Amino acid sequence: ERKMLGHAADRYGGVIVDDATLPDTVDAFAAQLEASIAAWIAAGVRGVWLKIPKERAEYVGTAVHAGGFRFHHAEPDYVMMTRWLPTDEPDMLPPNASHQVGVGAFVHDGKGRVLLVQERRGPAAAASRPDFWKLPTGLVEQGEDIPAAAVREVEEETGVKTEFHSILGIRHGHNVAFGKSDMFFLVALR
Repeated sequence: ERKMLGHAADRYGGVIVDDATLPDTVDAFAAQLEASIAAWIAAGVRGVWLKIPKERAEYVGTAVHAGGFRFHHAEPDYVMMTRWLPTDEPDMLPPNASHQVGVGAFVHDGKGRVLLVQERRGPAAAASRPDFWKLPTGLVEQGEDIPAAAVREVEEETGVKTEFHSILGIRHGHNVAFGKSDMFFLVALR
């Protein structure tokens, strides 16, 4: 019996390959991948999640061409790949994240003044539109709450310290950055 890739069962009838146990050579990876796929198909495994760390980037081509894997997402230190094993049913693995989340801050001081900025870089940059002023905006970071993101963005862009008051509105746009959708929250800050 040929050696399989180290893996653990997930809650949905699939497996997650343990990237810490990947072999040291492309040839060993290819052999273990082939043995694993055959065993998983025989066992009725449905989906396979394969995380390839950047230190093993040379395995990506083998996973695609010999293993039938497709790209799911990438982070700075790895690429996540998936393969749906049943050939008689549609792929049921969840897709990659579909949205980015942005915030815009309507900052008022109680005296009728609103905080506005001019961008140095970006779509509203002052170099191309010197008379264009806008609300401070930015993207919500992973694990960050929307109110905290708005307060952080205003302080980063202007140095002004604020506190969250309320959400004023939400816009949902599509095909924005790299074909993803965008959720944008306009919040009131003081």
